[in-house]
Amino acid sequence: ALALHSHSKAPCKVMFSPSVVPMSRGILSAVYGTIEKKYSAEALYKIYKKLYEDSPFIRMVDQPPTTKAVRGSNYADLWVHVDSRTNTFIAMAAIDNLMKGAAGQAVQNMNLMMGFPETYGLSHIPLYP
Repeated sequence: ALALHSHSKAPCKVMFSPSVVPMSRGILSAVYGTIEKKYSAEALYKIYKKLYEDSPFIRMVDQPPTTKAVRGSNYADLWVHVDSRTNTFIAMAAIDNLMKGAAGQAVQNMNLMMGFPETYGLSHIPLYP
């Protein structure tokens, strides 16, 4: 991750925490890591918003994401935050693994390989609830 980039040769250490809960579809993931440089939550959000501005299926959200908000879609909702007390980077993402998983990836990759717009067949509004 951009905020975890280290100029030293030491490997970047992150903790990945997927949540398995009784729901019909979706994956909610959290990644934590210590950052070397001080960032405010707002500054980090702006960095990631810029990083993904040309990614049609990454939606930056301003609060922790929910699987309900991406259900039936090819979207990945991403939230980033900094715990200033511990200088810890926190990123959470929600996807519908039945759509953004293999099926959505296959259609998205086929679109790119065939020269179609990346979003063909994948830009419908997510199911809610």
